Amino acid sequence: MRPPISWLLAILLALSGGCSDGGDRRERLVSESRDAVARFDAPVLSVDELRRMEQQDDGILLVDTRADAEFAVSHLPGAIHWDPYENPEAVPEEVADALRAGRPAVFYCSIGYRSGHGADLAREALRARGTDVPATACLNLEGGIFEWAEQGGALEGGTLVHPYDARWGRLLRPDLRAPID
Repeated sequence: MRPPISWLLAILLALSGGCSDGGDRRERLVSESRDAVARFDAPVLSVDELRRMEQQDDGILLVDTRADAEFAVSHLPGAIHWDPYENPEAVPEEVADALRAGRPAVFYCSIGYRSGHGADLAREALRARGTDVPATACLNLEGGIFEWAEQGGALEGGTLVHPYDARWGRLLRPDLRAPID
């Protein structure tokens, strides 16, 4: 599933003044991120859709799939942390509990790649354990925490966002980027 063109255009507009690399590099980076996220089966959920869901149902489980250092800088309010690359077999019990109760789990990372992987991995692991997981139960937040912060979403733990690295951090407005070593 590909992100809507409006999201991609918004990123390009947001980056138009914040990067000295030129438009071609930004466009390639946006294209790479779109192509990377499209590899996963997890349905994509926009920031606006997540906000509407949260207003209608407080039972949504947010799952941050970034590395420990990224989560420590800031995360979405109430999110639990699970790095599927560090510990792929250990799907948090909170995810299993939420899905068994019919609550959706919304996975997110910086832009949506690691969270797409995490959502797919969680769904497969829980199905292998005998938990019935509908295809739409594990969702991937489109644009990740970068898009959330760009749209003024609240953060817990800090006011800046870990940029992952210098390259991918160009997709995040400079005033929202936490310094990295």
